[in-house]
Amino acid sequence: DSDDSDSSDGEENTLGSRQVTDYFKQAHTLSAGDFPTAPHPYQTFASSTITFHLASRPKMMNIVVDRAAELYGLPDFKPAIVDYLARHHHNLTHTIGGRWQAMLDCQLPFHHIQIWSKLRIQSYSSYDSKTLLPSQGLHVSPSTVNWPFGRYDSIIISRDGNKDWPHSGLHGHEVVQLRMIFKPISGLQSLLSSIYYAYVQRFIIMSVDQHAGMHVLKQALQSTGERVGDIIPLFQIHAPAHLIPCFGQKANSQLNPQSSDELSSSFWLNKYWTKELFHS
Repeated sequence: DSDDSDSSDGEENTLGSRQVTDYFKQAHTLSAGDFPTAPHPYQTFASSTITFHLASRPKMMNIVVDRAAELYGLPDFKPAIVDYLARHHHNLTHTIGGRWQAMLDCQLPFHHIQIWSKLRIQSYSSYDSKTLLPSQGLHVSPSTVNWPFGRYDSIIISRDGNKDWPHSGLHGHEVVQLRMIFKPISGLQSLLSSIYYAYVQRFIIMSVDQHAGMHVLKQALQSTGERVGDIIPLFQIHAPAHLIPCFGQKANSQLNPQSSDELSSSFWLNKYWTKELFHS
């Protein structure tokens, strides 16, 4: 399948059918070696609780890192990668934020990446371990005619490997916005190019709004006013998040479904969107 051809949005469509694609089964058959010619790393893979599915053909097959950073509006993309490589191994939970150590003109051990604009994740119900839930679609793409500010979905990620979503609630987790899904292109068969990554930007989780009954989120900003972002392995993603802009006393007249995420700085985390979020 192609990253462009997968036109389904949001939750897997099961209307008129009880059929739900089982990505856990697909991931198992791949990891068991049933398809020895399948490209590595596998584009359907699973953690202990989540399955991830990427299209077999990326949105961008081979793009220079600097060009990707420009296209996605991420001036700190390169130093974020350098900091990730310097501080963390591929199998460690990565935290978001902190002071940059790398400079903007830093050098990377690779020059090109592949980029995906869509990701599907799937899990079993946390209330019935035998019930496979429909997969959920996540989108991350720069400006287009229909989405002039880009389309960047929000997600919940782990920052503490000892905490279990959703039973631990937001403890040990972060709410972030997906800004890029990518894989380095390296001439060597190294750990660097053996997994998929995401660049994400963090929200600060504030107190619960007593009237709405939902957590308030604010964009985390550097002292320069730039948003706080970082690199994480894709397997730290746990669930989609649904955000509702906090309008305050007066709403921005430019807000619409395509611009609200980018023109707002404060949001409610919509706990009424799913059962897991409601009890988190």
